[in-house]
Amino acid sequence: MRLTESSVFMKYAVIATYAILINCYINSNAVVKSFTINPSTETIRYSATTTRCYGRKRGKLTQNVSSPSSDKKNRDKSKSKRKSEKGVSISSSLSDWATSQATDGTVTTQPKSASFTDDDCAASTFTPFTSTDSPPKSSPRRERQAKRQQNDAVRRTALSSKLSSLRDLLSETNLSIQSLLRLLSEIITDFGPSTDGGTPTKTFLQTKSSFDYNLAWVGSDDAICHVGTGLHKVPLARLQDIFLTVGNIGTKSKSWRMMEVIRILGPFPNVRNTLLGQVTQFRKGGDDGSVNAGIQIRYDSIVDGIGKEVNAGTEEDKREFNLNILYADEELIIGVVPSESDNSGISGIPGCGKDGTNLLIFLKENELEEKLEEMRVAG
Repeated sequence: MRLTESSVFMKYAVIATYAILINCYINSNAVVKSFTINPSTETIRYSATTTRCYGRKRGKLTQNVSSPSSDKKNRDKSKSKRKSEKGVSISSSLSDWATSQATDGTVTTQPKSASFTDDDCAASTFTPFTSTDSPPKSSPRRERQAKRQQNDAVRRTALSSKLSSLRDLLSETNLSIQSLLRLLSEIITDFGPSTDGGTPTKTFLQTKSSFDYNLAWVGSDDAICHVGTGLHKVPLARLQDIFLTVGNIGTKSKSWRMMEVIRILGPFPNVRNTLLGQVTQFRKGGDDGSVNAGIQIRYDSIVDGIGKEVNAGTEEDKREFNLNILYADEELIIGVVPSESDNSGISGIPGCGKDGTNLLIFLKENELEEKLEEMRVAG
């Protein structure tokens, strides 16, 4: 009994030894087909398999081991090879047609040409839509407005020509008073407030803007004293210039500001006196009933030559005077001093007096501040 157990033990020891040898052989050669273990009568067969190893490969193992990516590439190559071997199947009818065409010669195909009829051309021609609606009629209001704008443009052009002639005439050294009066008469008659398109004096003086003027011509010294201070009559004093501003000055509408620049003989600076007032009344027909408008002006304060403003203490101290306005716009103001003793004049300028002694002409001044600085009275 003991002998039998030892023999069995030896048998299994031999089997274990062969198993270890087989394992070593597999690791070295990777493929084992079959082997027989003696002295046992049983045969253990090992099927041939391919061992896939990953990682670092050494010796002949790299020649017998293939990676999954290489297997996939081999399968793809075999599939493409099988497809190329199969070829493309062609139907028998198509093969017969190709054979018949080859015997005749080369095969040419021509595109089918499109044919057009007269009806097609007529349909493709553009025909504009004919409107049955009548053209819109312009309203009488728009027609009047367009006509008025056209007349205003013609009027402005003609007035600009007259004003240019007036400036040229006043710039002459030997001024002809009669020529000046005739030109002023034409301006008043053709473009005055009573004409079509003319601006009424009240409407112009009530504007929200302000306009600067320069006294371009005056008929007499009394006419200057009527609208100014009269301080130029003081000994050694000479009147150098007068500027007028009308309209909206500061917060006051219908303002009237008169600035006198007086030169004192000797080593003395120029003096500027500024009269501040307003237009208080508008009278149709003027004082003598022969002009278009008459206004009343009241001075409330005066700024003297040293810049000190002196206000009128009472109503009696406020200075008021009347002036007839024959023409007034942004470019020109023609005023006449009312006179009960001298109402002579020419046609279109009533009350101007002999040789225009009661007449004042104010032209637009574009550079008021520059002129005041030039005379050293700015500020």
